[in-house]
Amino acid sequence: MDRSLTSPDGLAEEALKVGPEEFIGLIEDVGRILLDEARGISRGDGFKVVGRLVYLPTSGEALVIGDLHGDLKSLTLILRRSGLPGRLSRENVYLIFLGDYGDRGIFSPEVYYVVLTLKRMFPGRVVLLRGNHEGPRDLLAHPHDLPYYLEKKFQGSGREIYRRLTELFDYLHLAVLVEGRYVMLHGGVPSEAENVDDVAYAHMKHPEESHLEEILWSDPVEGIRGTLFSPRGAGRLFGP
Repeated sequence: MDRSLTSPDGLAEEALKVGPEEFIGLIEDVGRILLDEARGISRGDGFKVVGRLVYLPTSGEALVIGDLHGDLKSLTLILRRSGLPGRLSRENVYLIFLGDYGDRGIFSPEVYYVVLTLKRMFPGRVVLLRGNHEGPRDLLAHPHDLPYYLEKKFQGSGREIYRRLTELFDYLHLAVLVEGRYVMLHGGVPSEAENVDDVAYAHMKHPEESHLEEILWSDPVEGIRGTLFSPRGAGRLFGP
């Protein structure tokens, strides 16, 4: 293992200088890992995957990281203060990202590099969820400046890297379930979901069903019961 990748600062430094061929290779490697997980091929003693739903063990510790939006500095600080990535190889610890890795921030390519590298290094300990900024083409978020920053960083290879990244989005997990305790996803549980399979296979029912849209776009609000139309034009507002 490259020693420069065993510390948060080393990861950030590598992210700043990574070239297009290495970045494409990283996307391909993570794509194979996610495809194996979707096929039920486990890696070590980590989590179990059914469809796009991750079943996390009830024992151990989980660090959950929300929207990053190209903020490499905050990501590096979180990893450093949490003792990661070192603890992932020594302890019963899971690292869960809730999506929205890029857009809005100037270091979107670098954030993708770090989270994808962590997934490649610790496939059975790192979970990459899909956010609305990793959505399908018919549900693109705004602003969506990831293509600009990829072309700025990788120049002529930027469009090809963007194409490969968006293909990878389709294989990102949709939710994490700790049975009897927690469910974690980027937006909300689909309002018309009848069972966990409606979450696990939401990507296969899109766009005929709204399950994927709500998983990626729904928002919690106080003072309502059930769900309401969202002013964002996608997903639902939901209360307790």
